[in-house]
Amino acid sequence: MVWIVAKKNKRGRRKYHYKKSFDTWQKARIYQQDLFNKGVNAEMWEENGGIEIGKCK
Repeated sequence: MVWIVAKKNKRGRRKYHYKKSFDTWQKARIYQQDLFNKGVNAEMWEENGGIEIGKCK
């Protein structure tokens, strides 16, 4: 299982501007928190072989 953190893009057709994957939930959460501290909104969710499992905000 892989955790994905994606920065939200408000313009254009794509919903996400940049995605980064992590092997553990803790590493993904730390990266998401670092982005939040910089003023960047990001979503985090879990994927299993490219299939979306669940989303966290």
